[in-house]
Amino acid sequence: KFMKKLLVVLLTVGAITSFCACGEKAPGENADKNEERNTITESFTGEVVVSVISLDELNDKVMEDVDNSVKRINDEWVELNSEIDSYEKYKNNADIIEEFYGKVLEETHEICMRMYLYSLEYARYIMDSDKSFGEKYDDFEELYDTVYEDAGDDIYDAIYDGILDEMYDAFYDGILSDSYDDVAYGEWYEENTYAYEIWYDTKSDVYDEWYDMKSDIYDFWYDMRSEMWDKDQERAEKKYSDFIEDVKKIVE
Repeated sequence: KFMKKLLVVLLTVGAITSFCACGEKAPGENADKNEERNTITESFTGEVVVSVISLDELNDKVMEDVDNSVKRINDEWVELNSEIDSYEKYKNNADIIEEFYGKVLEETHEICMRMYLYSLEYARYIMDSDKSFGEKYDDFEELYDTVYEDAGDDIYDAIYDGILDEMYDAFYDGILSDSYDDVAYGEWYEENTYAYEIWYDTKSDVYDEWYDMKSDIYDFWYDMRSEMWDKDQERAEKKYSDFIEDVKKIVE
């Protein structure tokens, strides 16, 4: 009975596994994967597919997605950082550095969007099970522990506290600071000011993406768990539907 229910559940989350690629790829393949990930989140219409047969499998899928996404953007940062080791290289590659800042923000947005979709998949799986309301109440802890806590912490640590702080150390507090005595002050001041501004703006935007995702998912988890405690499936479905509408607006 439960397996039959899984077949008729709506949601596009099942497709997420297709963009959890890891390892070295040719440039064209990476571009294709990035486009595929963006299309999945941007085209979300509220249709969801439960693609797992256990919560353990879903936990693993979420963390694998985060790990692979973080590794992908970190690998690009390591490569970029290794190529820019002087003021001249920094100045000549300013456009590439700016583009990478944009990519860090874009990747953060995409990862956070997928956390919303995973949260819906958790809820759908749990609500459609044949378990008691008490067991469903307990199962919602999996959403909290994996998406809100573990994945949320990893995204923060790897991107906000990781890559972006490393970029600050390498460029603003590294190359530019070291070049103070070697470059005309007017030029140095302009480069230094812009380096700080783009770093600060990106870091602020990344934090906003992360914080909004965490807050929204916490509220959703709390609402769903409360309805399980009250044994009110109808209200749970209403809050589930409301969250789908919220996610659709966020994706837009």
